[in-house]
Amino acid sequence: MRYKQLHRQLRRLPLPRGIISDGAKALKRDFVKERVDKYERLFKVILEDEKYHQIPMLLNAIYQRDTPCWYLQFQKMPYIRLKKQWPTLHLIDEITNDKRPLETYHRQLQKQTPFLVSEHIDTKEGCKSWPVLPLMRKYSGQQQEEGGDNIGEMINQVHRRYKFILLQNVFGITKHTFEMVYTPTKMGLPVNQPTIDGQLRRKISTVKRALMEVQPILANELEKLTFASKTKFNQNFYRWLKHKRRDQTVPQEIKKNIIKERIVSDAQFNEIVQEYIRNQYYYDKDTQQYKMNHKSEQSELVSQVELQKVVGFSVLMTVSATGGRTISLLMTVSTTGGRTISVSQVELQKVVGFSVLMTVSTTGGRTISVLMTVSTTGGRTISVLMTVSTAPLARFAR
Repeated sequence: MRYKQLHRQLRRLPLPRGIISDGAKALKRDFVKERVDKYERLFKVILEDEKYHQIPMLLNAIYQRDTPCWYLQFQKMPYIRLKKQWPTLHLIDEITNDKRPLETYHRQLQKQTPFLVSEHIDTKEGCKSWPVLPLMRKYSGQQQEEGGDNIGEMINQVHRRYKFILLQNVFGITKHTFEMVYTPTKMGLPVNQPTIDGQLRRKISTVKRALMEVQPILANELEKLTFASKTKFNQNFYRWLKHKRRDQTVPQEIKKNIIKERIVSDAQFNEIVQEYIRNQYYYDKDTQQYKMNHKSEQSELVSQVELQKVVGFSVLMTVSATGGRTISLLMTVSTTGGRTISVSQVELQKVVGFSVLMTVSTTGGRTISVLMTVSTTGGRTISVLMTVSTAPLARFAR
């Protein structure tokens, strides 16, 4: 498909204009490299098939450019080169300390290990080989030596990223261990060598697939995406949608979607983009650690709640978090029966984690228990969710 046709489809997408502008740059860059098959496929499923859940895949193609050398090397490296240095664990070493079954197990395992002549020949002082001719041109990021040390360092980098991915609950990745764990047979002997090789091959393929599905985003690209998501929404999409509904060649199954339940709007697509932004992670070069974009793993607990003033049915209080931030919070108490009852007294009972239990007394003589949950949103503000109940709360009774 020609570049102009792809660009025309890009301008019809249900995305903010800033993201479409960034997508045009990415499309031009990948078109020069002849890597536009993914764009052609995604444009078709989003515009023609109306599968809007594929929008995050398109955002991955536009913004995810963090492909270090070790990642490319790991994805292209065959299983046989990773076999010797991949971390393995034999379960029999963990479940028993008896030397006799351990010696029998490892002796049988040694017999199954294939004998390679190349491992017993000293090539440094043995046969001489032709000198390696120097390259006429040096390419960036080229690694001329891929010895054991390089492979070991690459596996360490893979382990760090894979471990971080498994610790997050937003990616939907099945949690498999990084190490290859070999279980013995019922007789306390190792399984045969083809089974061992097959298990390790599947383990490496699982890790490769997980790293390919959940890739990080550069910090500057994340800032660019966040800014672009706040721009005006593309209205060309709705004009294209109306045109497609009038087209007689469009199948009736696609036409009836908007008539029944699929009523699309800016809010729906904005929620898809915002959820994608919240679930991104990046590599912080300063701390040399992977970090999620949202701050849920660094949430701050409530450390102190101070009452400032009670006026009528309004309560002014100050909420302090463990991170040192303090905000003023104005809470309004009113009844659902249509009457306004002034607050006469507010007593703090207990502060546990994010939850604050307080007792609110009204001028009518009634007393209710209020459980207020305070949580950080984005690391800058504190939002309050308040639930009111007249029964005592069991979790705070202890």
